[in-house]
Amino acid sequence: MKPTDILLVTTHSFVDLITNSSSELFVCNGKKTIDAIKELLATLLKNHDALMGNQHAFEDVFGKIEIPKYSLDFWAIPREITDEYNKYKEYGCPFYRHHLSSENRPQEMSDLMGMDHEIHKKHKVWEKGISEKELKKRSAACDKEVDALWTDWGVRSFRAEMGLFRAFLKQNNFDEAALLKFDRKVDRIAKQHRKENGGQHLWPRFSGKVNTAWNTFTTYEGYGIEVKKDSIIIHSKGDNTIPYELMDVISAYLSASRYHIG
Repeated sequence: MKPTDILLVTTHSFVDLITNSSSELFVCNGKKTIDAIKELLATLLKNHDALMGNQHAFEDVFGKIEIPKYSLDFWAIPREITDEYNKYKEYGCPFYRHHLSSENRPQEMSDLMGMDHEIHKKHKVWEKGISEKELKKRSAACDKEVDALWTDWGVRSFRAEMGLFRAFLKQNNFDEAALLKFDRKVDRIAKQHRKENGGQHLWPRFSGKVNTAWNTFTTYEGYGIEVKKDSIIIHSKGDNTIPYELMDVISAYLSASRYHIG
């Protein structure tokens, strides 16, 4: 993924500093709000350049400014779903890290990692001086045993992640027919993975709208981004294209949350 910064704005939370001398709030949605944000950003950038003696083109600093297609309200998801998901995160789910400071990997994962290490020792895959043919033979036997060790964990972890993703789909108004189709696909993937002793990781493949939602979900979840239904996302043009000194100013004026993506 190309490194970028994004700023997340909720439309009812920013002050119109362009046309009003008082602190009136914008509550409008859609293009008018985006145009207002663009105008404010242009003003802030112009003032920044005047103070710093720089000259930036708006389009070289800021990328897409959009109303997101999907939202994620993590804390509205039933706690049993988020708790189950967090059980399989090595350093804790990003949302829990921010709020509960969960930094330790699950004990079961630590135990499995220890057994994984012992399997590698048993097969002597790190022994020096062995032929490439012998290394390949040992590695294949080792990988087979390691995958068998991790398969149950991998399936449970996958189902926990799919439970969270399903809640995301439901928040974004996927209907019951779509959710039922999704459930059946998840079952097929999990059963096939268990049958094949596929190991720790499952890589689901979706299509159509579910695939678009999945790509968005993995970004939101991976970076701990909460996106409300009335949010607007401001993208930087690229990595560090928004001047550092301007970051806090933008966040303050727009009441925006800042995330570095990449």
